[in-house]
Amino acid sequence: MHPLSDEYDESKDRILVSDARAGSPEAMEALARAHERFIYNIALRMVRDPHDAADLTQEILLKMLANLSKFENKEQFSQLALSNGSEPFDQCDTEKVRDRSTVL
Repeated sequence: MHPLSDEYDESKDRILVSDARAGSPEAMEALARAHERFIYNIALRMVRDPHDAADLTQEILLKMLANLSKFENKEQFSQLALSNGSEPFDQCDTEKVRDRSTVL
């Protein structure tokens, strides 16, 4: 479930984050899988190229997992994923971003 879905349950992310912090590779994978499609769709709208969007998605997911220690239970996990993931968007090919004809 992506964070904008009506069926999204933040409590599942909190449990996965706790387990991932404890070293569970399964929890890390579950977090990445839960947010991968949502992040990819945002990336694709930004760069309008499936390969670049996939690369950005991978970068963001790696940053997300590397920054789990910064997650505080008072915020949504999806906010951490996107806030830590903004750097790859900033560094992407600015010509591709500038040339896009529509915005989200």
